Amino acid sequence: METFLWGVQGFLACVFLIAGVASALGFLERRANAQGIVMPVQGLRFRLIGIAEVAGSIGLIAPVATGIAPVLTPLAAAGLAIIMAGATILNLRAGGRNTAFVNIGLMAMCAVVFDAYWK
Repeated sequence: METFLWGVQGFLACVFLIAGVASALGFLERRANAQGIVMPVQGLRFRLIGIAEVAGSIGLIAPVATGIAPVLTPLAAAGLAIIMAGATILNLRAGGRNTAFVNIGLMAMCAVVFDAYWK
């Protein structure tokens, strides 16, 4: 079970690190603007969400791996699940059902990590 859990944490950390860096640096926003896509969240808020995703990805791995404040891992998972809940709502409002399903899957994986570490 521990190997499975580390796999889930590693996958989530990679996904949120890549998406967070792309959001924080503005790559996703520029790409959407170039394609004529109207983003429901723009500017500074979009970049702050990206920074939160990067912090969450670090929080999924570092506390448990180092043994320093391991209570932060379930909190990071809960925070990322909240971000995914908001993303799901925004995607459903914009008509992006397929993207919403991906968000729900990531949210479920965050819930697994939260449940495993919350005591």
